[in-house]
Amino acid sequence: MAPPEDPNAAAADEAPRFSQCVAILFVFILLSDLVFRQLASPTVKILVGSRNREFSVHLDVICRKAPKFDTMLKDDSPTGHKESLTLPNDSSWGFGLFITWLYHNAIEEPAGSVITAHSTLLDLVRFAEKYDISELADSAMDFLLKFWK
Repeated sequence: MAPPEDPNAAAADEAPRFSQCVAILFVFILLSDLVFRQLASPTVKILVGSRNREFSVHLDVICRKAPKFDTMLKDDSPTGHKESLTLPNDSSWGFGLFITWLYHNAIEEPAGSVITAHSTLLDLVRFAEKYDISELADSAMDFLLKFWK
């Protein structure tokens, strides 16, 4: 005959699991709040390239991951930021990959021929280096090296 189970032992086993669940829930709530605040921030219109291709991006998202844009977008208006920004000397294709990276933290494979894709990825690397976004520059170079293999 097996000895009866100790009810206190079962409760002791559940205590660490409960505290882990509470900790995970707490982290999830904090991250959800952060994401919500960023996506609830005002959007800024950014015109890129010689043809002024228009992009709309949340102010808090771009300023958090690319601090140079925080400086470029600040002004003395009542809102504290510019409504738009023009980047005529940057590639709109590379900037499009930058926007994807901002929101998804991943670089997507550019569309088009291999030559066009390489060119777009190089535009992204140049953009990241120009605006001191080292995390993006590193990711873009890694992606480019994998792409060339």
